[in-house]
Amino acid sequence: MKKISFLLLGAVLVTLCSCSGTVTTQRFDENGYPILKWGIPYMEFEAEKGHIWVNIDEESLNNALHEKGYEFSVEVVYMEEVGSEDWELLTDYTQLVKSYEKENGSLDILTLGTTAKGGEGYDLITGGYFEPLDYQNAAFYDIFSEELWNTMKWNGTVYTVPRSGSLFNPQLVYYFNNEVIPEEEIENFDGTLEYAAKIAMSLPDDDELRKIDMGSVGTDFKCIYDYDYAQGLVLDYKTMQAANPFEYEPFVQWARTANEMYNAGCFSHYPYYDSHTPFDVMHAYPNVEDEGYEFVEKPGIVVCSITLRDFEWFNCTAEQMEEFAFTGYITSKTPASTGIAAGSGNKENALTLLELCCTDTDIIDAIGGKVVFNITEKEEVDDCIAQGIKISPYGGFMICCNQVKEYLEIGDRAKEMLYSLCMAEDFDAALAGIKAELDEMGIDGYIAAVNQMIADAGLR
Repeated sequence: MKKISFLLLGAVLVTLCSCSGTVTTQRFDENGYPILKWGIPYMEFEAEKGHIWVNIDEESLNNALHEKGYEFSVEVVYMEEVGSEDWELLTDYTQLVKSYEKENGSLDILTLGTTAKGGEGYDLITGGYFEPLDYQNAAFYDIFSEELWNTMKWNGTVYTVPRSGSLFNPQLVYYFNNEVIPEEEIENFDGTLEYAAKIAMSLPDDDELRKIDMGSVGTDFKCIYDYDYAQGLVLDYKTMQAANPFEYEPFVQWARTANEMYNAGCFSHYPYYDSHTPFDVMHAYPNVEDEGYEFVEKPGIVVCSITLRDFEWFNCTAEQMEEFAFTGYITSKTPASTGIAAGSGNKENALTLLELCCTDTDIIDAIGGKVVFNITEKEEVDDCIAQGIKISPYGGFMICCNQVKEYLEIGDRAKEMLYSLCMAEDFDAALAGIKAELDEMGIDGYIAAVNQMIADAGLR
């Protein structure tokens, strides 16, 4: 990214030391205003075109700040420049931050990464990187629901502003074709996958029908069960402990039901294996251009989905489809959240910037809308809660891969095994084999390490 020239003209005038030993170098712009450095993840998904997770126009932001009388400027530092396939590098966001600060001094504000294998918040928060946030006296306090603030606490302290993007569709949605399924069957639906399977398996074989499409997998059903699913493990809400998913009854029951439907020929096509999410067992929409896949244009009977689907894919109209939505849990808020670096020499201005990015519409527009914080106002959260949507007790918790490097292979293998289990000819034999393999790989050690993280976060 091309930086604004006046941001690069500042002279080095102040040098401080952060609590972590990082030298903090203060620079000033041509107006004599201190420059706040804001670290933000950068991900290059295409070689020819860089995809920036959030692209802040520094000139617009600084002009807006100065016009409003704020006497500081902002320099955006994109922290992450790796390809989307390089997952091992994506786990080292913490190291990227430390390497940058060793060369350039402490950042003032840092936005955490959103990578699938990261868990950066654990290392950075527990390592003392962030300044404790006096959130109850901040201008943005009332924007977020108290329930969301509570998800951000690590041992009772808040360090980052919530990211509430996972409020999107925290529901499990079923659709039934009322031209094929008897009305009484639909009226008696109880929301379980077992009932949906019963309907699908009771229908006569018919080459003109697609009995069931699955836009969701067992790990998505966590939104209505009392557990989260992370890095191949179940995180139970009642015990507040990590567990082996293949020994956790709700998870196993989902897989058993999916297996029964698969063996009964209920699915509309051969299960699709998505390399990005290897546990995506019965994907309803394979890329029709992929070799070996052909879209079958048959009327859909039962659809299970986390999000609303285009009914044309099912050769149906909205009038044909009866919808059932089941409220679930709002989960992780810490990934992509933003806080103030403990090593910052401008903590007061850094807090002001965070407040403006949440509360001032001109500043919000200057940073490209609410994409940085993905703000969902308190009223929206309260409305979700009024509808029965709950907030996960693991809302701000992450499994830090740097702390369990020796177990990452176990987590990946556990996710892959769900795929094979749902297509097994003998479910119980396959389940026994999976448990034996995971035991041999050392899953108990993995679970113990994650449980220690849960304890360290003050969740039990």
